[in-house]
This record gives sequence, C-alpha cells and structure tokens, in this order.
Amino acid sequence: MQHNSNQQSAISNQQSAKILISFIVPVYNDEQYLAECLDSILNVTDSKEIILINDGSTDNTLAIMQAYQAKFPEIIRIINQENQGVSVARNNGIDAARGEWIFFVDGDDQITFDTMAEVLSQEKQADLVKGFIASTDDYGTEVGTGSEKMSALLPQFHLCSGRYKKTLGNHISTMDYLQERIASGFFPAFTTYFYRRSFLNQHQLRFPIGLTHCEDMLFITRCYFAGADTTLLEINRIVYHYIVRPCSTMRQRTLEHMRSILQTTEHLAKMAKNQTDPLKHSLLFSLVSEQFLYLFHQYFAVSSEEEREKICSLFTPFHWLVIRSIREIRRRENKETKWLDWACERQDIAN
Repeated sequence: MQHNSNQQSAISNQQSAKILISFIVPVYNDEQYLAECLDSILNVTDSKEIILINDGSTDNTLAIMQAYQAKFPEIIRIINQENQGVSVARNNGIDAARGEWIFFVDGDDQITFDTMAEVLSQEKQADLVKGFIASTDDYGTEVGTGSEKMSALLPQFHLCSGRYKKTLGNHISTMDYLQERIASGFFPAFTTYFYRRSFLNQHQLRFPIGLTHCEDMLFITRCYFAGADTTLLEINRIVYHYIVRPCSTMRQRTLEHMRSILQTTEHLAKMAKNQTDPLKHSLLFSLVSEQFLYLFHQYFAVSSEEEREKICSLFTPFHWLVIRSIREIRRRENKETKWLDWACERQDIAN
C-alpha cells in the first residue's frame, strides 16, 4: 500500500469537493487481489469516494479494507453484510453512494484511468458514459474481450475504424447505439460504464436478486431500455482491466452456470414480450439471440456428447426461445451451421 506525496495531496484536496465518482466495490474473499484493485482506484485524481461492500468474507479481506480506510478515511467507506451475493452488495453500494456518477469495480480487477473529470464534470446530456474493457489472464497475457483483443481497443484503432464512426464521441440514444452495434455480436459489459446516479434512482435501477450468474447483463440491459430517451456517450478510452482468474465465473462451464444464463435470457425474453414498441421488442429479442449464440458456441460446438445430453434437458423449458433465436441468428447471418442444425434436430428442443 504505497502512495506518493502527489497522490496524498490530490486525495486531501478532495475532502471538501463535490464527489464526482462513487466507486462501488463488492468484495468476497479477495484478500489476494484487493490491494491492487484499491491502489488502481486511489490513483484517480478526481473527487471520489470508494464504497467497499464486504459480502461476508471469511479470509483477511476485511482487515485489508480497514487498513486502507484507516489511511484514507475521507475517501473509503465500508459496508459489512452477511453473505448475500454480489447483487445485494452492489445495490447497497448504490443506495449509499453520494457521487454524481457511479462506477462498478470487482475486487479482483483494476481500473485503467487516472482522471475522467474532463469528460464527466462537463457532461450534461448523457445518462451513461461508456468506455472499453481490456482483458488479461493472471500473467498479463491478452485474452479475448468478446470478439476483440486488447490491442484492437487502442485509441488509434478506434480513430480509424469505420465500425465506431457513428457512435464514438457522439451522444446517441441507447436504442440507436444497439442498432449500430448488435449485428457485430455486441452485448454490453456493465463494468465499462459510468452511470449517472440520478438516472439509476429515477428509474429505480438495481441488480436483480436471486441470480448466481449474469445479473450484470440484466442490469445493464434494463439501463438501456429504462427511458424513452436514454442517452449514451461512448468515449475512446479503455477504462477497465478485467483479469480472468482461474476460478472466474467466466471460465465456468457448469450446468448451474448455464442454467443461470438461461434464466437471465428468459428475463430478457419476458421484457421483449411485454414491450409494445416494435423497435425495442426487436432489439431485445436480438439480445436474446446473442445469448443463445454464445451458449450454442460454448456448449454445443465444443462439449462432449454426454455433456450435450445433460445440457439438452436444460433447454427443454426454453424450446420456443431456442427456435426463435435460431431463426434470428440464421436470418441475420444468412448461413447454416452444423451446430444449429444439430440443435434444431433435437426432438426435445424442436417440438
């Protein structure tokens, strides 16, 4: 926990300033990684607060929190709760936040910026300000971020890439943004966003309770569809460093993990069915299809036959979503694939 005199001075100058960013950090048994996470946030020179939510940790996590709080009492607050999961932790953080903007950080990841004041302090129009994410493994080796690599997310790439010309640096409605990006396999990653706190409270946007995976996906989707004129500003910066740990849920291929994704996908489908606006209805079902595309790739294309049989039983209650998603994927991609054929031919899916 080393901090230079310039950093200490910047932090002390924030005491009487209006809080620009509330960093919400849910933590459960992250003693190995928490210090690096907090150091990355403390490097931010903007007026900030760090809200640490200890979700019933049983290791040395709380002691690390308390040591940092003792050194930076004006910046760091600790909320202790019984182990209730990351959604409850983040919601408690939102309720406690005082900043104009909210940014979520997991306790085993890091942030990659030292200031956002030039953007956020002047921003009056956007409800969401979106950056980009970089992913590495424990050894710093690049791993895919969706269909992209970290090197493909560098500023010079975006400045010359036609893929982002209509969205990058412009205020755009979330519906227009989805229309531009969804055809490329885009699905929003919630940790790349700065959320205007008044926007979250106005629309009562909180993380869903009871999901063990993908609760973040449902949250950011609800943010996109919250208002009639929700506005997004996409900026040309990597703001989040996601580190893929060996035990990360993103590496899990368990039936329970898949069941949670299916439950989340069903929530999205229900949102679509209840949506009277034709465009929003269509976009929501496109997001549903993206989830099934991910699941098909992960589980049908690479799993063993024995695993496929188990997985098929999970799909049975969702057969209408599977079929609709297959049709949407084929319509959009205009191609046939063996694994889609296989899925359609399964009696318990197609009937």
